Amino acid sequence: MLYKAEYLDVNTLDGYISTIEGGVRESETLRTVNGKDRSGKVNVGPVNGGVGSSSETESTFSFGDHQVSKLKRLIDAGHEDPESTGWVEVLEPDSAFSDIGSGALLEWECEAYIPELSSLMANGKEVSQTIRGFRAMLPFAAASGWDTANMPDSSSLEAMSSFLERMDLSPVIVGEGYDTDWKVVGTLDKRWIVPGAQFEGPYKIVGKVRKTIASEKWYPLLSLPGMNALGRDRRRQMERQGPKDPSEEGQFIAGPAVILDILAVYR
Repeated sequence: MLYKAEYLDVNTLDGYISTIEGGVRESETLRTVNGKDRSGKVNVGPVNGGVGSSSETESTFSFGDHQVSKLKRLIDAGHEDPESTGWVEVLEPDSAFSDIGSGALLEWECEAYIPELSSLMANGKEVSQTIRGFRAMLPFAAASGWDTANMPDSSSLEAMSSFLERMDLSPVIVGEGYDTDWKVVGTLDKRWIVPGAQFEGPYKIVGKVRKTIASEKWYPLLSLPGMNALGRDRRRQMERQGPKDPSEEGQFIAGPAVILDILAVYR
């Protein structure tokens, strides 16, 4: 299988590979030698003689250890020895997730997406610029006779723009199954996201289990790693209380769910 990784936490991957292989390969050298031998006979009267020649060609190739190759070796090692690696390939989500423990390495093929709230907060600077551009157009819209009565006023737009500009949160990815209520959730470190990644549709997700959220429980998006918008006490309060009304449900993940430290998202 050829892997196309759209997210790969290289630092964590190196740590796993080093543990399994006893170190990290820097490069690999392949040396090949090809030899040729030519011979023949010469008859001159009563004298028989032989003539011959040989040649040898040597080729040396050096290969760097690509990160996707490391990912493949890690997955292969997990499949070959799931007990010692703590690897769980999820084929039957309902049974696998209900028994999974913290620290397990999970591999699951699922439908992945970025929640709208997370997408907004992870791209705060870009959205802030858009709002400021809209704010600059308000005087022109009013002068042109457009109905702006129900639009936010200039000061509200500026406050919203300033708030979003200060946001630098990690995007959240959610993976859902086709025939189960279980889902996996984790944050993505922006350093390891491949340019052009979409995170929409079928993917395989690999990650280390942090905790599980039971059915009918709620987990705030802002409690995930990399989401440092709220203090610890406030996050814990949100975990206990859940959404106050349906309008707040977009700020939470509904159980049953598995919270992951995401290692890789690939196809």
